[in-house]
Amino acid sequence: MADAAHTLPALIGRASAWTFEAALPLWASTGLDAPGLGFVERLDRDGRVEPLDFKRLRVQARQVYVFSHAQVLGWDGGLEAARAGYRFMVEHARLEGGGWAKVLGREGGVKDATLDLYDQAFALYALAWYARASGEDEPLALAEQTVAAIDRRLARDDGRGFRSTDPDSPPGGLQNPHMHLLEAMLALHEVTGEARWAERAVAIGELFTTTLFDPNTATLAEGFDANWKRIDPVIVEPGHQFEWTWLLTRLGGVTGYYHTMLMNALAGFGEKHGLNPKNGLAWDEVGVDGAVLKPTHRLWPQTELLKASLARCEGRGCVTHAATITRTLSNILDLYLAPAPSGCWRDQLDADGKPLDQPIPASTLYHLFLAFAELFRLQPLIEASQ
Repeated sequence: MADAAHTLPALIGRASAWTFEAALPLWASTGLDAPGLGFVERLDRDGRVEPLDFKRLRVQARQVYVFSHAQVLGWDGGLEAARAGYRFMVEHARLEGGGWAKVLGREGGVKDATLDLYDQAFALYALAWYARASGEDEPLALAEQTVAAIDRRLARDDGRGFRSTDPDSPPGGLQNPHMHLLEAMLALHEVTGEARWAERAVAIGELFTTTLFDPNTATLAEGFDANWKRIDPVIVEPGHQFEWTWLLTRLGGVTGYYHTMLMNALAGFGEKHGLNPKNGLAWDEVGVDGAVLKPTHRLWPQTELLKASLARCEGRGCVTHAATITRTLSNILDLYLAPAPSGCWRDQLDADGKPLDQPIPASTLYHLFLAFAELFRLQPLIEASQ
C-alpha cells in the first residue's frame, strides 16, 4: 500500500504546489531576462542563469504559452510574463513576408533566419494561447500570416504535409513538426471556433494514419526520406508514441471521431517496449523491435506518458489507468523535481534513475506545465474514481 505522500490525491497536491508556488514564480522572475529581452534559454544545475549569446524562437514561444495558460487558470502575473516573451518575439523574430526566425541574439537580432516548421508550430501555439489570455486581436492576425508563410514556403508539392525547413536541408520529412502543428491547429480552433483550423488538424491526423504510423509494428518513426519512406535504422521515441496518443484524443474531441484502436496500439507499444522495467521510466529511444537504443530517461517523455494515461483515463475511466498515473507522477516529482532547486528539474536520468550533470533548459517547462494542467483539469474525474 502506498504511503500517504504517494497517494494520488497527495501527489496532485504536490504537483500543484510545485507549479503555482515554485515553478511559475521562478520562471517569471529569474527566467525572464532584462526588460525587453524576453525569456532566458536555460539555467545551470544550481538554478542560475547561464550567460548564452543566443535565444531560440521555440523557447520564447513555449514560455509565452506557459504563462498565457497560467493566466487562463487564474495565476496572477501570467499575462505580464507572457507579454514580455510575446513582445520580444514580435519585435525581433518576425520575418519579412511572414513567419519567424529560428535563432535570435540574446538582445535581439536574427542569428538564423531559417523558416523551421517546428518553430512555426510553436509560434502558432503561443499566438493562440496569448490571444486567449489577452483577448487581443494582433496575435491571431500574426497567426494568419504565419500559416500563409508555411503554406507558401514549406508545403510539399504532393500535398502530403510539409517540408521541415526552408532552405530545405536535408530533404525529407519529420513527424515531430507535424505533431506540434496539429497541436497548434487545435489551439487556434479552440480560441476562434473557426472550422478551418479543425480541418487543418484533421489533415495532419490523416497524414499520421496513412503515412507516419506503421500498423504492422504499432510504431511512429521519427525520420523519413523525401518520399515519406522510413529512414533506416528506424528510431522510435516512446515519448512521441505517448504524445500522439494524447493529441489524437484531443483531435477526437473536435471531430467526434476517435482513433481508439490506433491510440491503444500507440500507447500499448510504448508501455510494452518503451518503459524501463525497473522503475517505469520511459526510455529516450527504442527500435521497432523494442530494443533499447538510448538507455537514458529525459524528463519530457515522462510528462507525455502522464498525458497519455490521463487521456485514456478520460476516455475509458480512471480506475484502469490510476496505477500508471500514480507511478508516473511519483517518478516525475521524486526523481526529477525533488533533487533540483525549487521550481527547477533534473532534465535527464541514466538507466538507473540517477540524474546526469546537465543544465536546466527552459524548454522543458512547456512539457511539465501542460501535463500538470491536464492533471488539474481531470482532478475531479480522478478523485471520483478513488
